[in-house]
Formats: sequence, structure tokens, C-alpha cells
Amino acid sequence: MHLNILLAEDNLLNQKFLVHFLTMFGHNVIVAENGVAVLETLKRQGHDIDLILMDIQMPEMGGIEATGIIRKHTGKEFKSDIPIIALTAYAMKGDKDRMFAAGMDDYVSKPVDMKELSAAIARAVAGKTTKQGSGPAMPSGATPKRDAAPVVTLDLESLTNRFDGNQSLLKEILTLFLVEADNHMENLDASLESANLEDLGAVLHSITNIASHVLAMDIVETSRQLEKRCYHETFEQVEPEIRKLRPRIQALAKVVGETLDTL
Repeated sequence: MHLNILLAEDNLLNQKFLVHFLTMFGHNVIVAENGVAVLETLKRQGHDIDLILMDIQMPEMGGIEATGIIRKHTGKEFKSDIPIIALTAYAMKGDKDRMFAAGMDDYVSKPVDMKELSAAIARAVAGKTTKQGSGPAMPSGATPKRDAAPVVTLDLESLTNRFDGNQSLLKEILTLFLVEADNHMENLDASLESANLEDLGAVLHSITNIASHVLAMDIVETSRQLEKRCYHETFEQVEPEIRKLRPRIQALAKVVGETLDTL
């Protein structure tokens, strides 16, 4: 089964990871950076696209809004019932309801497990979606750690296996991680300084994402939980835990840089 897949994803690390594996599985991938770009792409070549992988949180227009527009479309450029699979960092009950209410067929949790994604794609194309989603995926060989100490290690063997021994792609992913980690740390500091919980939630969402690409699952779990708390608690309640996370991200970046120097 070889498909033309429209990937709606604004994060460069996610793009490279997903494009690598989807093309390896024989699919053709077109990348759109947000919901607006998705709609523009569909208007140009909608009849050639078999399926959409739709990130939920994107700038300008998110995945749920874009899906709602697609489902209401009555034009000739593309079919309004094109299969759409959500890609989401986490999915609480309210999020699931909104995704399915918008017309999404299924969802896969980030960090994306390609076996789970392949199964969701097969279900969507076959018209056998379950509305159950895939549940949180944990890459093989990665065990969550709850130790808050700012000393981290990098599972290079699991990372190498994750990219099927593609050393060039691994180097590129690690390099991109360092660039994005530096940017996110600046944004984190600015958000802490302004005590802006919405901005903090967005930054933590991004930190969860980049940490997942280097299999730092302890940081993934912590930042994911802190992001959720930003939407339900006060700044005073979450600030101390966010500040504890900061040196762990710095330690991770240091280890990634040292590992990159040896490759």
C-alpha cells in the first residue's frame, strides 16, 4: 500500500522523522506547516492526496480547525471525506471529543511509534477506524525515569536503532535538537519572567516534542505533565517545578552535544 500522504506538521524535527519513515515504507509525503497550508495544498492537488496526518497544535491554524473546514468543504478540489489522522502530544478525554467532533478518523500519540501509525493508516484507508486512538506510544528500549536529578544519559543504541542505523539522519536530528533546545530555553526564561502560563504551556509542549526525538522519556513525561498543569493551576503552583526542569534540559543538551562530537 503506497499512498500520497499530506503531513501537516510545523516542527522540523517531527517532519524529518516522519518523512524518513513514511518514505521508507513506500509512501510519498507532502509537508504543510499549518492548517492554512493544508487547505492551500488540497486546493491545488487534493485529488492526488490519499490521507492527511494532522498535527493538532500548529501556528495560524491548528489541526482541529483545519479538519472542520475540510469536512464542510463542498468544492471540487478535494473530497471532504478524505481520511484524517490526528498527531497529538497527549489526548485527554476533552481533546478526543473535539478531534472526533471535528471529523478526524483516528489519532496517534506523540512520540510517534511507526507501527502504531502504520496500523492507524491501514485502518483509515480501509475505512475501519475505531475512534479509539492508539494510546500513548513508548519507543522500544526507552524506560521512563522519574529521577529529577540534572544528570541525564543518552541511549545511543536505541536512537541508532530508531533510525535504522542511518548515521547521517541521526546527526541531523541531534544537531536540530541542540538548535531548538537553545531557542526553547530562551522562550522558557522569557515566559517565566512574564509569568505567562499560556506561553509556558506552549514552550513545555515544544520541549516535550524535542525531548521525545532523543528518547529522553523522563523529561518528556515531566514537561508533558507540567504543560497540563499550566492550563489548570496558578503560576505560583507550577513555577517551582518548571524551574527544576530547566537544569535537566540543559544537562540533556550537554549530553547530546557531547554525543554528536563522537559521531
